[in-house]
Amino acid sequence: MDLLALTTIASRYSEKEEKKKKRTVGSIISSVISFMIGIGAAYLSWSCNTAQGVSLPMRILYAILAYIFGFFYMIYYFFFRAGDCKQAKNYYRSTGQTMIPSNNYRSTGQTMIPSKTY
Repeated sequence: MDLLALTTIASRYSEKEEKKKKRTVGSIISSVISFMIGIGAAYLSWSCNTAQGVSLPMRILYAILAYIFGFFYMIYYFFFRAGDCKQAKNYYRSTGQTMIPSNNYRSTGQTMIPSKTY
């Protein structure tokens, strides 16, 4: 009887260990994917805000927030910011100057304008 009890306990223990390993592998994969999405979101935020001439402290804050809310920032970026950022990045690469939105940017449908350099 004791042998049967020990066998049952041993098999339950090995099943629990096997489940722990599966959970561990799953959690590692989930963590790696979350990390990669966060890094990608922070990069998109940083590069777009650099091209648009946002100050350094605000770029850092936006990049941290984009990292934390990575998946949601990616959705926001691709639906609402991708066009503006692409235009600003192309202008920044070709001229070395940043772009800023015009004051009536949303109401008139105008695009970005170059920032003033002093």
